[in-house]
Amino acid sequence: MQNRLRFALEQVTTGEWQLFERLCSEFLVSEFPSIRTTAGPSGDLGRDGEVFSVPGEERTGFQYSVATDWKSKIKKTVATIDSNNLGYSLLIYCSSQRIGAKGDELKSELWKQQSLLLDIRDREWFCDRELESPTREAASADFCRHIVDPIVSTRGIASVTGAPLAIQEGRVALVQLALNSADRFGDKNLTKTSFDAVVQSSLLGTSQEAPLTENEVISKVLLLVPHGTAQQVHALVRSSLQRLSLKNGPVKHHRSSDTYHLSFEATERWRLAAVGYLLDQETLEADLAAGAYGYNSKLDSDFAALSAEGRKLRASLEPVVLENGEQFVAAVEGGEVHLLSRQSISDSIARLGPRLNLHPDQAASAIMEVLAAPSDRTRNHLLRVIDAYTLMAFLQ
Repeated sequence: MQNRLRFALEQVTTGEWQLFERLCSEFLVSEFPSIRTTAGPSGDLGRDGEVFSVPGEERTGFQYSVATDWKSKIKKTVATIDSNNLGYSLLIYCSSQRIGAKGDELKSELWKQQSLLLDIRDREWFCDRELESPTREAASADFCRHIVDPIVSTRGIASVTGAPLAIQEGRVALVQLALNSADRFGDKNLTKTSFDAVVQSSLLGTSQEAPLTENEVISKVLLLVPHGTAQQVHALVRSSLQRLSLKNGPVKHHRSSDTYHLSFEATERWRLAAVGYLLDQETLEADLAAGAYGYNSKLDSDFAALSAEGRKLRASLEPVVLENGEQFVAAVEGGEVHLLSRQSISDSIARLGPRLNLHPDQAASAIMEVLAAPSDRTRNHLLRVIDAYTLMAFLQ
């Protein structure tokens, strides 16, 4: 559950500020019972900057913010408190950002200079307390449903994964193949297990109210295996549907209408697993951004731009992986980066990747640096992505 809430807090934007406001009020209501219904704004910093108090806690100010520049936001809030003579002795600042010990210096400064106690409740504060009460658990579920579900829907996840693959169905299937990689360990029947993953991916978004017929599933799968004969694909899909719809399986078969849909439990497992996949992808992108540091002074001085370059580097890396899967497996799994050619990666990035701020040679060097000493999380994610791309090529 924590991963899902953590991901939701990472993704929430200023346009979804009211959802974060609702989450904050539900988390704080056990301490401040009137906070749900009484929040009179007493400062004018915009919707993402209101500072308010509640009856019985007039010396305490509250602010909810999704702003990335939390330090500037807090300082502006304190200035507003002073200019309006609000007389707060405690400011509770709820943030969707990860702040932690980085806020200690500001806390000390505000206490020494203005006798204002700053209580920062950041992303990890919410995640650590998610399951402490039914109220908080329900509030988290509602928040995640609004923020996360659209992202891990087939359309949403296809927009941020599988850069080299042309169609939405292929990108979703890639993620499903990656998520099912552990199921294939030691399994010699790759066709069977791979088709099971592809059939499951074709049923994402289905339900009892919106099932698919066997022919509709076959049509989706044919998009992913364009070189297979219809008769062969039909037989493989039918066999897969039979396996997946066995008792307690992830697929439900309604014999009266001869239709299929994912079970509720399978859909929930997908949502949780997809969040984990996207969080791991973000870790890889952060590592690539760190690897890119030092090559471009403009990027080095702009954290947001450097982070965006990390995302582009990940999108540049995936087509290279698709072309050179076996070499990447050996390099990542065995730590033998010398098996990869820096020039080959640079040439592939120039030919296949998105437009970067870095020169292709610099991009290749940044990627090689990450591959030379990947974190465990990045290494494991890369291996399952490489595995998924290899299987996509095998199926096609």
